[in-house]
Amino acid sequence: MKRHLGALLGLVLAWGTGSWATAQSADLPDNLKSAASLGPAEIQTVDAFVKAQMQRLVSTDAAAQSGARDTLINQATLRGKPPEAAYLDAYAAALDQSIRQQVSADAPLRVRLNAAIVTARVAEMASNTRLVDSTLHWLDDKETPVVLWGMKGAKFVLPPILDNEPLARQVNLPQAIVKAVERTQSGPVLQEAYSALSLGVFNANAPTIKSTWLNQSMPALFELLADRVKQYAAGVPQDPQAENLATAMLVHPQVWPMLTAQQQVQAVQAMSDLISLGAARFAAAGNNAPEAEAMAAMVQGTAKAIWVVGTRTKSAALVELATQLSKTDARSSSKETVEMAGRVHPLLVAIAEFKGLTPPPALDAQGSASAPAAGGAGQ
Repeated sequence: MKRHLGALLGLVLAWGTGSWATAQSADLPDNLKSAASLGPAEIQTVDAFVKAQMQRLVSTDAAAQSGARDTLINQATLRGKPPEAAYLDAYAAALDQSIRQQVSADAPLRVRLNAAIVTARVAEMASNTRLVDSTLHWLDDKETPVVLWGMKGAKFVLPPILDNEPLARQVNLPQAIVKAVERTQSGPVLQEAYSALSLGVFNANAPTIKSTWLNQSMPALFELLADRVKQYAAGVPQDPQAENLATAMLVHPQVWPMLTAQQQVQAVQAMSDLISLGAARFAAAGNNAPEAEAMAAMVQGTAKAIWVVGTRTKSAALVELATQLSKTDARSSSKETVEMAGRVHPLLVAIAEFKGLTPPPALDAQGSASAPAAGGAGQ
């Protein structure tokens, strides 16, 4: 799967620099990009430009496709920076409409993938809701590489969507993210999903997280974590270290204080389950197994999140234990790692806020956990 994914992505990530692109793609004028508002004539100019480029992108000429892709991405910038909001609104709206009109569900993979790349790159610059339909379309694509780029776009579309509660309820982008992960069962797609649901909290220039955003996005994040706990109970899923992004987001200083008491319990339940199963899978694999390093990294990352919980709840014993577990690497003693991980849950339930946590599930070769998966994490 990874070789297949890499080959397809490599096919379209080599940006076109041939003479065709230079000859065929004059830029939209800077005065449009810097205007405080656009009138009907200016919007028509943008629409016509985008439509013409999309016609080239859906052609059978590979050079034309690459050139159109690059041009459509580049015209979402003004001398390397985002243009004014009025232009980006018109440009993203034109792109979304043109994709829906010109790129059919059965279009060649190369066409769909190029269009998904354009959607993600323009969404990054636009930071508005205009590309939500295209993003949802790519998340529902039948090929994993296209879904991956749909997820990259979702990362930039989700915050403005969550700012518009009526639209957020209508499209339910967080649930579309979950369904895309469940359908593809792809580690890279999961990583991008966690990145999207982290709402940009790790980006230096990201907007301040809002509690209304978390109320809408956290159920999806907990659903993904609950499903991953089931996967760890059954075996070693793709990219075990992916969970580190989710657990780090949950304890982030912007996020943790805005979680409800129930959400904090769900977050800690997921961490308790993950570190127990992660240590058990690390031990079952053995130090020389190919997945040992990735499993050790997952234990490390989860332990760091638990360390934050221990610090905030003033549990010195939990802080000390999490510190030791955060040093886990591929050469660590399996026996000691499992023993330390087994002490996490008792220390957590000793904290008043988390006394209702359920014990972590055990490994189950038949593919189901021996205790409720993720406890309350998916509830």
